[in-house]
Amino acid sequence: MSVKASVGWATKMKSFLILQNDSDSGGSISPPSSDDSDDGEVMPGKGKDTEFESLFPKSLEVQQSLQAKVLEEVREFALYLGMNPEEDKDLLWIAVDAMTAKLPEQWEELKAENGQSYYYFKRTGQTQWEHPLDEYYRGLYAKLSKDKIARRLRVDP
Repeated sequence: MSVKASVGWATKMKSFLILQNDSDSGGSISPPSSDDSDDGEVMPGKGKDTEFESLFPKSLEVQQSLQAKVLEEVREFALYLGMNPEEDKDLLWIAVDAMTAKLPEQWEELKAENGQSYYYFKRTGQTQWEHPLDEYYRGLYAKLSKDKIARRLRVDP
């Protein structure tokens, strides 16, 4: 499975991912609470069959299986970015953002003969295998993980 193969899943689930920093939680996924009830959107649990509800089958076993699959895909992508998904659960949102990142202007996603995605920069004619923003997300993780370590060192005697 390619690294970007989980983009469809991540795109559908991104708004609903809340990754727990507590290691006992197992990284549960929950819909976020919202105070925006006047925008005309049907919120989950309001009794209407919505696309959101179709993503979450009624069977708890099926829900847990889907959650495990999505979390595994997020962890795999985190590893691809150079993250440590076990130590940095609070930073896994970076992997989710990277998985669902839109292409910058002037970039186009193309498919090689073997089906693998590659990226073409129209202005320069440059092509590359990695999403153009993957390096940005690697740098973001590096900065935030260093900041986190520095805060720990200041707090711990």
